[in-house]
Amino acid sequence: MVGAVWFLYLAGFNLSVAVWVGIIALLGVDAETGVVMLLYLDLSYEKFKKNGF
Repeated sequence: MVGAVWFLYLAGFNLSVAVWVGIIALLGVDAETGVVMLLYLDLSYEKFKKNGF
């Protein structure tokens, strides 16, 4: 989110309601991707631990 706000500031765009909705949607996608990544890493860790690597 910080990067999005900095980019908007540097590009000279106004912070409208549509921009805030877009930032909130981006944060939601980012959180979902983080959860998927954590689940994948947990499964991979358990697999490697089970196989003795």
